[in-house]
Amino acid sequence: LLALAVAALQMLLDRGEQTDWFEALEIQFYAITVILALYLFTVHMLTSRNRFLDPALFRDRNFVSGTLFIFIVGMVLLSTMALMPPFLQQWKGYPVITTGLILMPRGIGSMLTMMLVSRLMKIIDPRLVILAGLGLAGLALHLMAGFTLEVSQRDLIITGFLQGAGLGLVFVPVSALTYVTLAPHLRGDGTALFSLMRNLGSSIGVSVVMALLSRNMWINQQQLGERIQVPQELLETLPSTTELLGLPARALFEVTRQAAEIAYINNFELLTWVSIAAMPMVFLFSRPDRSCTDAIAGETVSHR
Repeated sequence: LLALAVAALQMLLDRGEQTDWFEALEIQFYAITVILALYLFTVHMLTSRNRFLDPALFRDRNFVSGTLFIFIVGMVLLSTMALMPPFLQQWKGYPVITTGLILMPRGIGSMLTMMLVSRLMKIIDPRLVILAGLGLAGLALHLMAGFTLEVSQRDLIITGFLQGAGLGLVFVPVSALTYVTLAPHLRGDGTALFSLMRNLGSSIGVSVVMALLSRNMWINQQQLGERIQVPQELLETLPSTTELLGLPARALFEVTRQAAEIAYINNFELLTWVSIAAMPMVFLFSRPDRSCTDAIAGETVSHR
């Protein structure tokens, strides 16, 4: 039942944008399947003797907080990775190799902070490490909200590195805090559910931001197109009918470019505010004592 719900949800997210979402019978079918399968799964969890997941998982405060937190973080931060390749290739005109090189510092930033995070958590409350990571990622998104289509490669690399560093400071401590108070016999099921929530969050986030991008581009294009006026003086200076006929195509191309720029800015602004709103959720985790801090550092090393 859980697999059916997840599969139907993935199909809904993948096909929704192409079929105008709930206007299509196909999407309505997927939505009904998700709701029904989740309902039956919940009934099974509450009534069956041989439960698929042990209810004790949901009595652990850190585990519940961690799965909820990783869902939201995956939805917000990982969705940015889906926005950047089309921005760089379609609107900046970069080839695939250049796009990959520009995005590479994100991975370098994550690698560096993941190497340092276990040492940081021995001397700093892990929740503050997560908060710092969210702050770095939020700062990167705030800077990205100021991008134009003329943004330099230097700015793209800096923001990518900052976001990667923030992700490294977030994911490792969240994973460790989630499991540190969980009973050993529950960790197998807990790991599976934690990974599922992270993947679902990223899938939903990607679908939402891409849908918003398409919708905002269409709205912006309509609003900008209404304001286009060709002065009579310009028309009189055109030496040929060919140039006159070329004006609409050039104007439409520029309107589309500007609409895309505004749509990306709107998405980055939204993700910035959601990142800020997620910061207080860090304190849903119980405050770790010294022994837990050492255990968390050990968990981090084992995860790495």
